[in-house]
Amino acid sequence: MGRLLTIPATGSGKAGIRKRTLTRAQVTVGPVSVQLVVIVIGTLLGLFYLIQSNHVSTQNLQLKALEDKKNQVAEQNQRLSIEAARLQSIQQIKKSNEAAKSAVVPAGKTAAADTTAKQSVPSDT
Repeated sequence: MGRLLTIPATGSGKAGIRKRTLTRAQVTVGPVSVQLVVIVIGTLLGLFYLIQSNHVSTQNLQLKALEDKKNQVAEQNQRLSIEAARLQSIQQIKKSNEAAKSAVVPAGKTAAADTTAKQSVPSDT
């Protein structure tokens, strides 16, 4: 398989002009080619490592931000539950004071004692 395709040069219809032939390209692997391939592979591996480490560090930062937010929400929840308990205790005190004010007069008191207590309290009407 010496000659695959014969391509005459332009205007080669004349006698005495050599014709070229196309053959398969022969690739030779020398020390420069090996060095170039090693450099390219090393560069690709380094790029892959940088991309992965950047991705991992980004995820770690997002995770830390979410943990901080979770801690803040937990602290806020604790503060609000303490505030709710405090407000409920204040409401219980108010209810007990109102209940004490509207308590029924014991049977041992006389009507005269009730009228003196009413006279000592100024009326708004």
